[in-house]
Amino acid sequence: SLPIYQSYPGEQAIISGGKLLSGFTVGSDGRWTLNLKAAYTALWNSGWQFGQIWVNGKNASWPIRPTRGSDRFRIAAAAAQSAPPQYSDPVLPTQVGDRWSLVQGGIAQYANDRFGFNAGELNPNWTNLTDVRIEACSKGSASNIIPIKSISGTTVTMISHAFDIDVGSAWRRMNVYEDLDQTSGGAHPGEFYLNRSTGLLTYVPRSGETPASSTIIAPALYELIIIANTPRYTATAALAGNITFKGLTFSHTNSNALNVGVIGVASGLYTDPVGAVSAVGAANITFDGCTFEHLGSEGVIFGQGSNHNTVQNCLAHDLGGGAFWAGAKDRDKTSVADSLPANVNNPRTAYTDVGNTTFSNNLVYDFGTVYTLTAGLFISRGPSNRIIHNEIYNGPSFGVVLGDDPGTDIDAAYPTSNGYVGYNHIHDMGFGGSAFTADFGGLYTVGPQVGTIIEYNKIHDIYSSFFTPNGHDAIPLYNDDRSSGLTIRFNLVYATNNKIEQTKGMHHSEYNNILFSAYGAHSGGYGNDGHFPMIHSPPLIAGELAVNFTRNIVQWSTPNNPVETPQADIYVQTTNFQADSNLYFQNGVTLVNYAPNISFAGWRALGRDVHSIVNQDPLFNNPATGDFSLKAGSPALTLGFIDFSAAIANAGTTGAVGAQ
Repeated sequence: SLPIYQSYPGEQAIISGGKLLSGFTVGSDGRWTLNLKAAYTALWNSGWQFGQIWVNGKNASWPIRPTRGSDRFRIAAAAAQSAPPQYSDPVLPTQVGDRWSLVQGGIAQYANDRFGFNAGELNPNWTNLTDVRIEACSKGSASNIIPIKSISGTTVTMISHAFDIDVGSAWRRMNVYEDLDQTSGGAHPGEFYLNRSTGLLTYVPRSGETPASSTIIAPALYELIIIANTPRYTATAALAGNITFKGLTFSHTNSNALNVGVIGVASGLYTDPVGAVSAVGAANITFDGCTFEHLGSEGVIFGQGSNHNTVQNCLAHDLGGGAFWAGAKDRDKTSVADSLPANVNNPRTAYTDVGNTTFSNNLVYDFGTVYTLTAGLFISRGPSNRIIHNEIYNGPSFGVVLGDDPGTDIDAAYPTSNGYVGYNHIHDMGFGGSAFTADFGGLYTVGPQVGTIIEYNKIHDIYSSFFTPNGHDAIPLYNDDRSSGLTIRFNLVYATNNKIEQTKGMHHSEYNNILFSAYGAHSGGYGNDGHFPMIHSPPLIAGELAVNFTRNIVQWSTPNNPVETPQADIYVQTTNFQADSNLYFQNGVTLVNYAPNISFAGWRALGRDVHSIVNQDPLFNNPATGDFSLKAGSPALTLGFIDFSAAIANAGTTGAVGAQ
């Protein structure tokens, strides 16, 4: 029989990468201190650094100003970069496909290591200045948390380049010792500072905490388990795996993005997220009823060459990155042991295929606190992947991502095809608008997706990040570059800005969806596209059908701009975009135009939306309470629209999750 790793009966096994800290003293100011260099000399001398700890199971972090969820600083002035980007910078220096060029559209400020700030936001006299971090808003890398190199006047230079360094973009400062001082705005309970020079850890306790009654754990390991068939993951031998992990808890891993000793080297080396559990060249691995919590990066990553793997009935929360991934991110790195930069143009092996992965009945929340451009669930490529009955919420950007960079040759050989994404509940993404992420969405696809079905998903309360003039924010159904061959049906989208987007895609069928934003919408139009219901740009190949959009209900309200059109994109008239039997209704407005450049009459003259209904209320029963069933007499029913409210009630998890 196949091996099963589980707790001994009556016990709960916790696989932890943390170190239990003891010996704190309490100062006259109430703050706790412990010299790690003296108390844990061997571990300290090995390069031990960290950016978060856990006190009685609660996350404690560096000082962050402004605090997350409140205001933010904005880049005050442009400053020429101090040097051209090097390969080890946080983002790729060469164009991969058409998505990750550092100079998109010739805009050099997409990649810069310097910017101007306002007086008082940074101080060159702060303790250990080069350990202070800048968190910059980004749409191009997993984490834009970069150490300061120097400050001159009101210009700061970082040790590495970052995306979206342009005037008006948001940023925060992190890991400033003086921010724990009451004279600098006040310390916040649950914050700490680790002095890399002296080894002194200073913690500001929460109410009721004492060293004697508290369990304090600091992360020491980056990974807990590695399953691989070769040391360097070339994956040319027989696959490893055939293992089940049942009811276990995995906790307390470090983050390479928060370890000053790792990233703060002269080259500015940037490392991608890694998994608490990493599997490469592995198959038939199952995580059933496990808990992943208090992690500095990802929960599980099934890397290249791993297929037929399953994560089911699991709980994942308090994560620096995403929960469960199949396919390494961006540079095909999976493990710290394999984290050095690689030539992105090198051919990958046949083992890059990560097909037949299943993520089922998992609860994922409070993730992406470090790596903001992440996903709760992510599958990069390969056939027959299933994401079903998961609930995902309180993340910074993507709930679900399906697909990989569309411009690389790997997609031709290993397309993401015949997948299924159904009955998931994705909500409250974007950290209430405080996430430092632009260009994101609730359910995101990229690259070929032929035969994939997306249905019965409930997506709502996706907050625009509203920080940057670049990017598309908070799009619930986001079909990005060259997504093709999707069937999108019976999905409920509400309380968002944008609703659905298609970029350069082809051969989509989108029908019987509800795209609604009249109640609880997080409006403001901070992204490029405001809150238009639909955004469709031309297909990659001229003359090909982009999408067939039929029997959908599109209802919205835009309080900041009362007259908008269903379709945002000016290219809609020249695109092979078929639409019919839809219902379009904007609250309090009589619609005349279908798109900014064409009226409904002109649109119908092209043979589109000939049988559609405009300016009639679809008559939902009580959308303010989430009831989108249709009243008798709804005009949508005359179009053949099928009321799927009973089925969508089953979106989300269906039973117990996590270690029992």
